[in-house]
Amino acid sequence: MMRDYSLIDGALAYETLCAHSVFVDPVASWYVCLMPGEERRLAGPILIDMALLDAAGTAAQSAVAEVMNAFPGKLHCSTLQSDADLISLANHLQRFTCFYDENFLLLGFRFADTRILAHLPNVLTPQQWGEMTSLVGRWVFLDRRGEEVVLALPEGRESLTPENKQFKLSSEQLEVLIDAAEPDLLLDQIKRGPEETKNHLYDDWNLAQNCVSAWQQSGSRNREVLLQFAKKIFNSNGQALQKRDWISFLARATPQDVVNS
Repeated sequence: MMRDYSLIDGALAYETLCAHSVFVDPVASWYVCLMPGEERRLAGPILIDMALLDAAGTAAQSAVAEVMNAFPGKLHCSTLQSDADLISLANHLQRFTCFYDENFLLLGFRFADTRILAHLPNVLTPQQWGEMTSLVGRWVFLDRRGEEVVLALPEGRESLTPENKQFKLSSEQLEVLIDAAEPDLLLDQIKRGPEETKNHLYDDWNLAQNCVSAWQQSGSRNREVLLQFAKKIFNSNGQALQKRDWISFLARATPQDVVNS
């Protein structure tokens, strides 16, 4: 019988998590922090067994409900179904919480952040995605429009022979993920926080994506130019995007040129 799980990106709900004693307690039986190390355990992915949560009492249930609403659009939450028990599934997913890049630098992998998770079926190799999801029967989250997204899981993943090596991402894979994160990074700079954009998540992201796209097409590598450009576009509610050939302008512009334009 499939068990229901919730996966939380702790970094996006960190303050709320730390405010509840049930998450500070390292011996709770209904969830597992996947990030290795005690100091930052709540900043990594957190796997919650929903059946065990039901039996854990109202304090735990109330804390989880608050955590589920700690980030706009619930972009920090996804739902999994698996035949595996909590410990087995947690042990399996822990393999993917950190990875080595091509310079052998150990990095955290924020796959519980659905803004990253959405890209994994296309960014990871079939072997990597198959191994990662081998114990998962269904994996679902809400996108920026609030619409349900069901991740495509590889056929035959349950019988896939695991590669006996450390999980790694290539420079090309990292580049794709970094590029996909550019609009969200830009929003973090021009908005006062997630709460400011919560009622128009998709519209703000789409406008930021248009800003990043124009800047990238211009060939400019000056991030201050991108920031000032985005501020101008957002201050006009996007109307300024149609006012000139921004790609040609940004190719030669300084940050002050953008401010004065």
